[in-house]
This record gives sequence, C-alpha cells and structure tokens, in this order.
Amino acid sequence: MNQAVPRIKEALQSRLLFLGKYALAPGPPIHKSATCVVRKAFDEKAEVEYKELFEEYSGSAASITRKAFKETAMKLGMTLTDEYFDEKFASWDVDKSGAITCEEFIKFCALELDKGQKREVVFKFMKNEDQFKRELEARDNGGDKLDPRFIVGVTKHFEGDDFNAAVASIEELAEY
Repeated sequence: MNQAVPRIKEALQSRLLFLGKYALAPGPPIHKSATCVVRKAFDEKAEVEYKELFEEYSGSAASITRKAFKETAMKLGMTLTDEYFDEKFASWDVDKSGAITCEEFIKFCALELDKGQKREVVFKFMKNEDQFKRELEARDNGGDKLDPRFIVGVTKHFEGDDFNAAVASIEELAEY
C-alpha cells in the first residue's frame, strides 16, 4: 500500500498540474524557504504558449513584423544583439517577405529556445499573496534594471481563488 501513494501522487500531478501542460521534474526543490518553493518542470506544450504569444503580437494578421519578432523573443527571455537578431530574422523569414508566419515563429522558438527538447521552466509557489504581488510589481516596474539573462521571466500566474487553492497545496509540492 505504501508504494501506491507515491504512484497515485505522481499520476495526479502528471494529469492535473496546469491541465497537463507541465510535468514537475524529479528531484528536490531548487529552492525552499519559509515563504516559497521553487520547482523545476518541463513544458509539455510549449508550442501553445508560442502560438498565444504570436497571436498577441500579430492581432489578426497572419505574420509578425521584425519589430514584433524581436519583442516576442525578448519577452521569452532572449537577449539579442542587433546583429544576432538581424541574422535570426533573415534566416527565419523564409520567403523574404519582411515578416514571420506563426509556423515559422513556433519553429524558431522550438529550436532556439528549446533546442528540440521539452522546454525547461521553473515554478515559484509563494505562500503570501502580498509578497507575490510585490515581486510582480518589482519585475514590471524594474524591467529596465532587471537583466533577462539572469532573471527568470514571468509568463502566467494565478491570483484570487486560484492562488488560494495553490497555497493550500504548497506543502505537498515542497515534499519529496
């Protein structure tokens, strides 16, 4: 019976953690303190996020411009020099139209960010909502001072009832 509990927990996590989008990596937390737990995970469906980001910057258009391409890459945490950006844009603008299609953008992200592997992400589970909001504010307002090469970006987060439900289970996530 004792062997069944870890298997059940693993099965539930693999199916329920953010609707199967993420799988927690095996091993202990990366960081654990009185106020938060940081766990490594793998994004099982990164292409969905890449498509959503593309749609955010393209609106209803079928492609994104050079400027939007660079902004999306930066939002994903890439730091590109102008020379490197120009090189990447030229290589992914297959038809030389001056724009990148959604399909090209998703392939770019998969190769450049994920290196053909599952995308590695981290989760920071915080116990106190006020600390969470303070951290978000620091990231939003301190954006010019925070170097994306050294700061993990924030993509999606939960507040309100979703936040409170996550807090209730933070101790279980910290256990290993």
